[in-house]
Amino acid sequence: MCCMMLSASEEATPSIIYHCILRGLERLLLSEQLSRVDAETLVKLSVERVNMPSPHRAMAALGLMLTCMYTGVAGEEGRTHFSFIFNTYPPY
Repeated sequence: MCCMMLSASEEATPSIIYHCILRGLERLLLSEQLSRVDAETLVKLSVERVNMPSPHRAMAALGLMLTCMYTGVAGEEGRTHFSFIFNTYPPY
């Protein structure tokens, strides 16, 4: 449900709610309460949201993306997404 709220149009979700949801998702990641599939979905969501036109929302998404990287939930697919953003490729 949270991902559906965040995936809606940018103006549909108030900024304070958007930030609270992302912060809550970060906490769930850090406490290891999410399944691998859910965590990988958050990687995709954060990568999409980093490119938002609103700098405040993009920074919140960047925090989620960094949390994903910190917790190591970015598997091979996540590494590909991160490599695309930073124009680097992981050594294989």
